[in-house]
Amino acid sequence: MRTKGAFLVSAQQDQGIVSYVNITSEKGQPLVLINPWQGSNVSVVDSKGEVVAYEEGTTKYSGRQTIEFATTAGETYYFVKGEDKPAEPENPAKADKSALETLLSEVSGIDLNQYTDESVNVFKDVLAKAQAIMEDDSLTKDEQKKVDDAVKELTAAKEQLILKDNSGNGGNEYKIEIKQGISEVPESFKSIEHLNTPSKIVEEMKQKIQNKDGEIAETNIAVYDVKLLVNIDGQGWTAATKENFPADGLTITLPYPPGTGRTAHDFTAAHMFTEDMNGFTVGDVEYPVVIKTEDGITFKVHGLSPISVGWKERKNDSDGDTGTGDGGSTGNTGNTGDGGSTGNTGNTGDGSSTGNTGNTGDGGNAGNTGNSGNSSDDGNKPDDGNNSGTSGNNGTNSGTNGPKTGDAAKAAPAAAAVMMSLAVVIIAGAMKIGRKRR
Repeated sequence: MRTKGAFLVSAQQDQGIVSYVNITSEKGQPLVLINPWQGSNVSVVDSKGEVVAYEEGTTKYSGRQTIEFATTAGETYYFVKGEDKPAEPENPAKADKSALETLLSEVSGIDLNQYTDESVNVFKDVLAKAQAIMEDDSLTKDEQKKVDDAVKELTAAKEQLILKDNSGNGGNEYKIEIKQGISEVPESFKSIEHLNTPSKIVEEMKQKIQNKDGEIAETNIAVYDVKLLVNIDGQGWTAATKENFPADGLTITLPYPPGTGRTAHDFTAAHMFTEDMNGFTVGDVEYPVVIKTEDGITFKVHGLSPISVGWKERKNDSDGDTGTGDGGSTGNTGNTGDGGSTGNTGNTGDGSSTGNTGNTGDGGNAGNTGNSGNSSDDGNKPDDGNNSGTSGNNGTNSGTNGPKTGDAAKAAPAAAAVMMSLAVVIIAGAMKIGRKRR
């Protein structure tokens, strides 16, 4: 957790005994630490394993032993009792990128010159994002979804690569016409009771979206009539048939529906076949993977009209460029206030009870903490001892990088408790007396 003076503190406690304390100095301020092992010697080393000399002193009023030395910005200092070897905190488990690494290797050999510019542009955009995810060594197991989304998007982009007109389409040119709503009933639907009117088709296409994602409201579904036109050998534009429909499918881009956008929403698309083609029969539905681009939502279909698109707000918009899937994951952030950081660290009073380390308010601080879980407004007067651990908004986050506490605190009681109590042992230099050099 971050404490006053721009220090990051981590520690471990076992059966009430502090095992170690690690402190990172962010700005190179002088450090004064109340000795976690009162009456015992303390060993301090830096990240290079070199012994750090320090001065000993006592607090002004309570006479508790202190450790003081100048720090270097960005350096981490490891404190242990006596001559014990300092223990560095465990690194969080990294995200599994094996699937992404394999996929990137596969697509690296694709000759993009044989595909249309439109599909290549989509592919390159997604490829760049996947490569950035692969190179990000900071991603942890908790951020696995970012990696999984990158695999999903890149797979979809690869599948949506379309051969150029002179590479499999017999020299044909294609263009699409898109209209919202259904005005005509395809001939093959006229004998199907639940599809024999435009309104029934619209209702059925909306239902298909909700079957795929029950979180999408009916009001957030648009139905489109998409027609493919083909110009064969320059003879003019006519409606495409299943005989001259692109064998590899067709990538289309629909504009974002009004009120939606690339970073704020996730999308689901559905296409219903009106002819037996490409392994599908009349009435079958395919759900293409959607990729969000600057121009709109892009996906590949193996037939045309009708197409429906549904959308919902992202549950987690930390990565606004992700494609569709099951949507962003959610989690209780436990942050309160505007800043989400811890408040005043509080000074140790004569009663050895901690001050207020997390006042809620504009600073985004939350919850009260203390050695016994008790705290007071001025950091000197203990309360009646009825409160234990952290209180506040059912879970607080001690700074944007700090550990979550509150309802989830039971998951790591030892580390959380000692880190909170140690936050208040970094005190002002004015409170020490009787220093001696170590």
